[in-house]
Amino acid sequence: MLFKKNLAVLKKRYPVYQEILEDPILDQNISIVAGQNGSKTAAYQAEGDEYLLHSKYNPEREAERLVAQLTTDGVTAVVVLGFAMGYHLKVLFDKVKDKGVKIFVIENNSALFQKALRYNDFTDLFSDQHFYLYLRDNYDSSELINFIEDHIDIVFEELILFKLPTVKRYFGQTLALIEKDLSFTIRKLQANKHTSKKRGKVWEENLLNNLYLMLEKPGVKELKDLYRDQPAIVVAAGPSLDKNMHLLKEVRGKALVIAVDAVLKTLLKNDIIPDIVTVIDGYIYTLKYFKGIDYEKLKSTILVTIPQFYNHILEKWPGPVIFSPGYGVSEDIIYWIEKQRGFLGRLATGGSVAHLAFVLAHLLAADPIVFVGQDLAFSDNNTHVSGSDHSFSLKDELKKTHRKHLKVEDIYGNKVWTRSDFHFYLQWFNRTIRNIKDSGCQTEFIDATEGGARIEGTRIIPLKEVINDYCHKENNKKEQILSELDNYKAEWNPDIIKDFELIINNLKILKKQAEQGLLFVDKLLDCTVEEDYKKTLGKMKTISNNISILKKHVMFFESEMYDIYDEVNVDFRNNLEKYGKLVEFYNLLIKGCNKTIEILKQHYQKILLEEGR
Repeated sequence: MLFKKNLAVLKKRYPVYQEILEDPILDQNISIVAGQNGSKTAAYQAEGDEYLLHSKYNPEREAERLVAQLTTDGVTAVVVLGFAMGYHLKVLFDKVKDKGVKIFVIENNSALFQKALRYNDFTDLFSDQHFYLYLRDNYDSSELINFIEDHIDIVFEELILFKLPTVKRYFGQTLALIEKDLSFTIRKLQANKHTSKKRGKVWEENLLNNLYLMLEKPGVKELKDLYRDQPAIVVAAGPSLDKNMHLLKEVRGKALVIAVDAVLKTLLKNDIIPDIVTVIDGYIYTLKYFKGIDYEKLKSTILVTIPQFYNHILEKWPGPVIFSPGYGVSEDIIYWIEKQRGFLGRLATGGSVAHLAFVLAHLLAADPIVFVGQDLAFSDNNTHVSGSDHSFSLKDELKKTHRKHLKVEDIYGNKVWTRSDFHFYLQWFNRTIRNIKDSGCQTEFIDATEGGARIEGTRIIPLKEVINDYCHKENNKKEQILSELDNYKAEWNPDIIKDFELIINNLKILKKQAEQGLLFVDKLLDCTVEEDYKKTLGKMKTISNNISILKKHVMFFESEMYDIYDEVNVDFRNNLEKYGKLVEFYNLLIKGCNKTIEILKQHYQKILLEEGR
């Protein structure tokens, strides 16, 4: 029986769907109709009309036409809206199954999906490791976004959308919400991809330099619920901070001040010492936020940072350091580290350091969460608070042709200028606050910025009033957090030394394979006999396969090859450009291995000392 056969394969990947699909699901709007060629199609009734979801003549041929219009060259992932009877999925799978392309399917009608399992064989599709299914009758925005992001590599993925034409008939109003969320996710992934390719080498080197610290220091999960029901103030570097920054002195010991890195120097100059500072970027421009600061003032200030930040700052920081890895960035390395010391925790952000500060406040269970300096727009004709390294006048900002500018609604109901990245960050706040509230969370969100864009889901209250109403009592929660962190000690994997030795040894083997590859490149160029060419090419393909296998067990060199990753081909006959790319690939591989081995050996020696060997 096809249904049982399909379900048996599907439950191996998605056991949760077995409970949904085992019993018959009734939907009076769906009926199964026999097509003229004998295949089954589905009819869907909506608002008194009946629509066929596939061709009544030949649904297979229709599916072939639809998929033929889809260009998959260079594509690594396809998001499909609508499973329906699945004819288009079978054709799409046949088209991309040998290319390693991921297929994400979003279906919001489990009754229809159940019927599809009765009439077509999907076992090959369901058993493929690149198939991902999101099946929900009740759509959850954040769940879908996480579903996509958790399975996408933000550096190497090229994502496209494929919509079954009739999906609008039975998805109803949910379709617009899904398309909006997918558009947001794709834009976010594209932005992250651009950032990672641009900054990947710096980030990865920083991460490797921080490896021992990551084994030793706590992860962000240790902060969960430690500031429950106490007020937290998230301080960003918006221009409206000039109006009320002085009031932050009054909340010391009464509210947790979480400041973004860009505002740290400004706060310290005004004798305001934040309780927590957040860092979300490890690129060189962030160093100026820490240049010339008085570290003596920060002995009780917690630094919550991504693992890709600069090691010399982290080593110098006098207060506790906590690591908060992001999703989709250097995940293989971080998972390897977590195998040695335990899970660090994750916080989902939209790419802004203020997002990290906000979700950190939520993780701490703070209530209310108050925004200050979070303009996300050019208030008072300025881009940032006075004294910020990013502060420009509106006139100068609008001259920057490489940026897009637009107007949004401000807290007074008027229009105010902003730029496209600020607008993206604003949309993330709007979406995240809505999702938090929809989950039943009772946390109060207050915008005390006193200017800037309107953040949906917040109450607009002046900071002075917030302090009077919410920050009038002393609490010792901060001291309790510091005590918890002071007593923290990571537990290491007993095999950590063996695992380090294995990684270093694999890197040496990988380097040797790349060196052999260079020798075969030269030999291939000298080949004049076809048989010799084929033999040498076969050896090079073996080396290429060995490198692919080893890469999965090394994880520490990828950024060296970001720019040429998709352009390497061992068969470069009559194409000197391909030859040059292959030589460059091998040389970068050797360079990456050398650099990584050197760094890992330093950490290895520290671990030997720590373990008393």
